[in-house]
Amino acid sequence: MPSDYLGVVTLVGQAKLAASVGGAPLVITDVALGDGNGAVITPIASMTALVHEVWRGSVTAGAIDPENATIWRFQTTLPEEAGPFVVREIGLFDAAGALIALARTPTLEKKTPAGGVGVSIEIDIIVPISASANVTVIIGDEDQVDIGRLLRVPFIAVEAILNAPPGGPTEGVIWLCGSAPTGAWVGKANQLAQWQGDIWVFGAAPERTIIGVKNGDYYERTSTGWRAAVMGVRYAVATGTANALIAALDPVPAALAAGLVMLVKTGVAANSGAATINVNTLGVKSIKRVTGDNLAAGDLPANCVALLVYDGTNFQLLSAIPSSAPPAATETVAGVSEFATSAETITGTDDTRSVHPKGLAALTSTTARRGLIRTGTQAEVLAGAVTDAAVTPETLAGLTSTTDRRGLVELATNPEALLGTDTSRAVTPAGVAAVIAALVNSAPGLLNTLDELAAALGDDPNFATTITNALALKAPSASPVFTGNPTGPTPAANDNDFSLATTAFVQQAAQSGAQVYGVDIGSADTLAVDLTPAPAALTAGLEVAVKVLADNTGATTLNVNGLGAKAVKVGGAALRPGTLRAGRVHQLVYEASNDNWELIGPDYSVLDRCATAWAVFSGSTGAILDGRGISSVTLPVAGRFRVFLETARPDAHYAVVATAFGRNVAVSIDDSVGAPQTTTDFYLWIQQANANVGSNGLTPTKVMVAVFG
Repeated sequence: MPSDYLGVVTLVGQAKLAASVGGAPLVITDVALGDGNGAVITPIASMTALVHEVWRGSVTAGAIDPENATIWRFQTTLPEEAGPFVVREIGLFDAAGALIALARTPTLEKKTPAGGVGVSIEIDIIVPISASANVTVIIGDEDQVDIGRLLRVPFIAVEAILNAPPGGPTEGVIWLCGSAPTGAWVGKANQLAQWQGDIWVFGAAPERTIIGVKNGDYYERTSTGWRAAVMGVRYAVATGTANALIAALDPVPAALAAGLVMLVKTGVAANSGAATINVNTLGVKSIKRVTGDNLAAGDLPANCVALLVYDGTNFQLLSAIPSSAPPAATETVAGVSEFATSAETITGTDDTRSVHPKGLAALTSTTARRGLIRTGTQAEVLAGAVTDAAVTPETLAGLTSTTDRRGLVELATNPEALLGTDTSRAVTPAGVAAVIAALVNSAPGLLNTLDELAAALGDDPNFATTITNALALKAPSASPVFTGNPTGPTPAANDNDFSLATTAFVQQAAQSGAQVYGVDIGSADTLAVDLTPAPAALTAGLEVAVKVLADNTGATTLNVNGLGAKAVKVGGAALRPGTLRAGRVHQLVYEASNDNWELIGPDYSVLDRCATAWAVFSGSTGAILDGRGISSVTLPVAGRFRVFLETARPDAHYAVVATAFGRNVAVSIDDSVGAPQTTTDFYLWIQQANANVGSNGLTPTKVMVAVFG
């Protein structure tokens, strides 16, 4: 039986590890799991992939075994939502996707919360690697465990920054390896180290990771290392004198690092000139303006909070906020004023804010408010489309009226109005009255205004054309020809005189005794057809031919053109199953007195239930018209039919009926002609009045044969 755990470094992995000695590091990034295609695997160094990979994730931890420098331990976290599958193999991959090492693992069934088990699993792979190999482990960005999981938070709490591993470290505590680590930390410069009880686990933090050291300092990871970071502002109340401040920060910084930001509240007196500050006895440093100059008297007012930033040499004063704010500006007091918004400027009711140029520019004049306005150009005045410009006297003088635009005009005299040829002057009321008087010229009192004339013509501007067209539409009294859609009264249903027949009368007459065809659009027992033209109502004697698409299973209804589902009956009784056959056309007539459809024609459902096979066929050709279980009928000799059964029936009995022009024809079984009767076929002998009907006899119209047994 093979060992539960067996691992090898692949040939590719061996080559890359050898190349890393004294060269570029081998970067380990991923761990993959497989199910071995359902079988235990045997790792082989020549393999380049797992037998059957089912999951892949990032390395969450990787380090040298503290008890064996030639053994590396790598770890990954299998999340609870992964699966379901069975783990039988594990592989270690580098940044290029190459399989570096693989191993056979004990069989592990991974279930999911949906399967009743929701748990994440830490999986290790142990790989023998030479102590001289150059190996780097990259921790992935997804959810991780231990130090890898901590790398995803905004900042990481770090105990201290050291070059040598601490003695007796506490499990789970994190340190930052310095720039020249020693001991178990050799080669881990600027990496985070976490003690996990029996092994140091290292992680290379990605750029922009923030760490907070226990002494209160903060550092940010850059592409080249760690730099001091600002994480919040520390506050202190200054002691000392107005020009020599002393501040005590808590927690105490280990040193003054560039970027240190703090708020310091000054004393009861303002500075009188250059000033200094000593933070936690770390040394006296000058306080400078942002220009690099020494402070002037009053730069640090009494009882103000000053914002100071250490630049590596001096503290720069970014601001000094007085404990009392300056007064607000009014019409009589100088002070601080807030700018009004454009909307507030336009409203014009706020007397506590200032107006800036942009707000003033927004205060334009409209039809609803006063404001700034520009004068329009001559072209704009003539166009008459601009609403935000004023008209000056000069531009107004140029706005003369023409046939194309409104404007200033000169008044016409009465003679000019009567002449009617001037197009540059306006007519006065007196001129209009003179023109009207000349137009009326003693017309009758009821027709001396345009309104009276228009009313007399029916207010029709095209009166002459209307009258001409109306006369042209009148039909002659002799042999008139109508167009369009002439209408008239519909005569009674049985009218038999010289009245004109409307389309309604014609359809009513056509439906009475007419037969219309339709294909079923309903189901087996609820038939439905749409006839064209559609009947207005169901009338007595209306016949329809319906092609059904499925055998009925019992009582059946028919709905014609949505006029209501009516029962289909035979002799007043409900249909038996199979009365209506799929693919057949059945004739029905509407029985108005019983409000149902009556099936016309034979009902073969009895034969379907009683006979094992039956057929109705042509007496002249043998063509089968209806039936079941009989494949074909031939005429080998005149007056004789050969009937072929679909299934052999050795013990069958037969019943035969034939008709010729309305008369019954005697039929008997005959095997004297042709091949003898068998279990699959038989002969029928046709007789009339007990006489042999040979080629010169009476040919039956239809023949029905039923087979029983």
